[in-house]
Amino acid sequence: ITVSNALRECMLQQGFSPEKIKTIYDGIEIDGTLDEQKFLSPIKEKLNVACVGQLSQLKGQEILIEAIAKMSEQERSCFKFDFYGDFLPGERNRIIKKVNRFHLENQIHFKGHSKYISKILPFYDIGIQPSHSEGFSRVTVEYMASGLCVIAEEEGAIPELIQNKEQGLLYHCFDSSELKDLLLYCYNNQKEMLEMANNAQDKAH
Repeated sequence: ITVSNALRECMLQQGFSPEKIKTIYDGIEIDGTLDEQKFLSPIKEKLNVACVGQLSQLKGQEILIEAIAKMSEQERSCFKFDFYGDFLPGERNRIIKKVNRFHLENQIHFKGHSKYISKILPFYDIGIQPSHSEGFSRVTVEYMASGLCVIAEEEGAIPELIQNKEQGLLYHCFDSSELKDLLLYCYNNQKEMLEMANNAQDKAH
């Protein structure tokens, strides 16, 4: 049993018989209530952006940091960026140094691990999934279920969850410039952003 077709394809390439492989997507427990008012929100001066996951090189948060660094000061003022998750041992100093090198201490906030993330996410507008390798991204489904517009790296099982420009936006692997452009697209096209978030929530539920 695999949790995505992307993993199924990997097993087929390793010589496993197709008849012996079945895909069953991972499930998550979600709130049964939908906040329809969220998708009727007026244009915001500042968008709240969440990035959830263990902080490490593989999980790709540094691509988001680089994307923020490529914004102008005025563009950065349109967003609030919160990172949730623990640092992989040995990664804290390296990632913090990168934030400091780009002078992003006022734009990026490290919130640590939260066991209440499903309660916190609905207060955000955009969820970033920058991981370079995902067999099945539970965080992406949590973003979708919480009514966030998802921006994700087009990797692994992500395209099975997100159809580009329908339930969210996809960018090419390691492309921080494209990620920056997609963030700015969301800010400048908030009606379309909310439509994608609404579509994503419908699909997750």
